[in-house]
Amino acid sequence: MDVDNKIPAKVAKLLSDYGINSKKLDSEMMAAVCNSTTIEYDIARRIYAGRLTRSMLDKFYPSKKIDEQVDSFIRSKYAFNIFSNIEELKDIDKAVKLILNHLEKNNHICIVTDYDSDGVNSAASLHWILSQHIRDTSKISVIINKRATGNGFSTSLISRVMELHNTMPIGLIITADHGSANNDAFAMFKRAGIDTCVTDHHQIPRNGYPDQATVFVNPQRDDSQYPKDISGCVVAILVGLRLWEIAGHLRKDNIGASFKDWRHVTLYAMISTITDVMSMSSPHNRWWVTTGLVEYQSGRHPAVSSINTKLSLTNVPINERTVGYIIGPYINAANRLGVEDTAYNLLAADTLEEADKYASFLAETNITRKTKQKLIAEVVIEETSNYPYSHSVVAKIATDMTITGVIAGMVGGTYNKPCVCFNNSSGDTMVGSGRSIVDGVDLSKIIDDMKISHPDILVSGGGHKKAAGFNIRASKYDEFCKIFDSACAAQSTEYAKHNIVSDTSGVDGFIRDISIETPYILDIAGPYGEHWPRPVIATILTFKRILYFNGGMRVFFTTRHGIDISCYINGKITTNIPEVVFDKSTNDIAHRGNVARCLYNIECLVVGSVYTASSPTGMIGINMDVSAILVPNIHKVLEETI
Repeated sequence: MDVDNKIPAKVAKLLSDYGINSKKLDSEMMAAVCNSTTIEYDIARRIYAGRLTRSMLDKFYPSKKIDEQVDSFIRSKYAFNIFSNIEELKDIDKAVKLILNHLEKNNHICIVTDYDSDGVNSAASLHWILSQHIRDTSKISVIINKRATGNGFSTSLISRVMELHNTMPIGLIITADHGSANNDAFAMFKRAGIDTCVTDHHQIPRNGYPDQATVFVNPQRDDSQYPKDISGCVVAILVGLRLWEIAGHLRKDNIGASFKDWRHVTLYAMISTITDVMSMSSPHNRWWVTTGLVEYQSGRHPAVSSINTKLSLTNVPINERTVGYIIGPYINAANRLGVEDTAYNLLAADTLEEADKYASFLAETNITRKTKQKLIAEVVIEETSNYPYSHSVVAKIATDMTITGVIAGMVGGTYNKPCVCFNNSSGDTMVGSGRSIVDGVDLSKIIDDMKISHPDILVSGGGHKKAAGFNIRASKYDEFCKIFDSACAAQSTEYAKHNIVSDTSGVDGFIRDISIETPYILDIAGPYGEHWPRPVIATILTFKRILYFNGGMRVFFTTRHGIDISCYINGKITTNIPEVVFDKSTNDIAHRGNVARCLYNIECLVVGSVYTASSPTGMIGINMDVSAILVPNIHKVLEETI
């Protein structure tokens, strides 16, 4: 992988002229990369060094020199001791004492979790953990919340819990991935003689702290010293780890040997960490994801084999991209289809036959859901084309609650604005889901502020910065639209004022020629994700052909050494290449699309991230996620070649 001795002037100019992060060109970092003439690993390390010096990762390794910092960060996914400092998660020992007390009394324990991927993975984890401590597993029940009835302990969810209690008295409720905003429900359970152990990771409301819960474990607590950016499933598993340790099943001096019994639980933690978009700059999350990916690839769990078969992943390398773009959405589809229990039963399956049954049902039902949400999104986008506010989009949709979040993401992504979609019901309240879409907008903060400033509008709400649920009074819909837009505008303005730009905004380096080893070298500092995106590089490639299909296109390039690279483009990218460059007359029946071949031998500056990809047949190739395709002096190039 050769690197130019300096950043070519045409590269810097093009990046600037076409708005490719021109203000964030870190000259010192870029120079460090471009001055490297040593092995590829050194180039990769320099890219990561440049990133680490300008990112939030400094807080994890503040006292280390840059080389030590890079090495520590890269090694953290393998060498991190997840068993250390668990006690810093406030009241975790109280939770363990409470659970052990109910286990010793052989009381009925009910696990109640949220409905999304984080929730169902939490349920599978907790059920497995508790099953190791009790002979009569009939004393362990699982209730998965329903997306259609809203977030948290809604009236419907409380009714389900109490119906079970009336049939088989519950001694203890353990929550996971929700509960921080449901103090009234816990007061009701207390009056019914039921203890509650709340494990959660969501923001805690400023009014309504869950002090009626018997025990409350949440890293968001001000008095908790444990890292805060972890999934709800990981919080639940940490309680389980502490339970095993205190019960004598784990020995800190023999972590490797004891953890072999826990290995398939890391699979649940890995999926939840990726699907709930937890920070990959955290050593904790990097360890869970890396360890969980190893467990997934081992194929020991029945669910893994079934999922791989249904999603044609048998010969495909499983990494954070596969989980984030294929496996995670497949699991999350269950709550949008109203079959939340199916996802849980799949993940908790003990046999391959059982897993196959649930995997097949989920795959078949998901086809209907995708068709439905695409049609609804198209209608909403058309209806909101003249939306009166500038910083957000809010819409009513005539469908159930199961897909409002997906529609909000699709509509918001089209406009590149925060979006909330409400179920257009005839009742007194409207329930909706929001997606922040842009950097700087924190939906959870907007909800907290509205609870205080506009309790007459917002009935309830909760969630994360990027995804949250809203429950408003139907008569106040127009007022909500105005207030929500003002809040988004204020947050965006404040964000821009401090010039905070995420890691995705920078180009990490210019590589003269991509080699077959390039993606593997860039994998060294994975796993990638939130706060630690895959490196973005600029490189020179030659056009080969374009395949148009289904509203998108796949562009095929070749390197100077003849290596083929392809990228799928679904949406707008920056390009200055005119249509006259391509011959669209060729039909490619094999690909069921139209092929446009490049008429001229044109070299392009391509900006994007490089990764390995494979087909279901197991063929490995190099792909790119491309943000820009630019040709220096395009008109001069055409004059010389025509």
